[in-house]
Amino acid sequence: TVIPAPARPRRALFALAATIALLLAVLAGWRLLQPSTPAPLSSGTRLAILPVDDRTGETALEWTRNGLMGLMASLSGQGGGLDVVPAGNVLAVDAGARALDAAGAQSLRSAVGATHLLATRLRRIGPVYELDLRLIAAGAAERHETLHGSAPAPLAADAVVQTRRWLGLGALPDVHNRGITDTFTSGSQRFVVGA
Repeated sequence: TVIPAPARPRRALFALAATIALLLAVLAGWRLLQPSTPAPLSSGTRLAILPVDDRTGETALEWTRNGLMGLMASLSGQGGGLDVVPAGNVLAVDAGARALDAAGAQSLRSAVGATHLLATRLRRIGPVYELDLRLIAAGAAERHETLHGSAPAPLAADAVVQTRRWLGLGALPDVHNRGITDTFTSGSQRFVVGA
């Protein structure tokens, strides 16, 4: 004689499958109702900001070589639409020591994976600082401008605004309201970035 299998295991398996399906449906519905965070816009532009060429001859401004580079890199990436090569990566390839002729610029862009390079030179003429900007793209395309101001750090913020304008990117919130100042103390100068 054949004894029929109990229907109980089949019902338990059906109940388990129905419970899993219900949980998946609830989870999918919950995900659909969550507000989505838009992905940051990317222009496909990757910018490498090179160490500042300090031509002031003042030991109190030696910080500007890497300090302004880091400040500009930090500010440049805040407005969206621009991928900025980390300053540490730029320093690792000794970018400040490379020639920026067409071949050197191409080599440097390849080394750091950038589409554009921003080279800057700081000078001081009396009480006025000048920051020369040079944006170098593929094919030796360049943009130049000289900014003038009373302190290096605010000039670096202005350089970011100008660079983003050249690249056709949206403006940053007013960088001058971010507490970017220069502090002079006992022969040394450093920048302070406030929120």
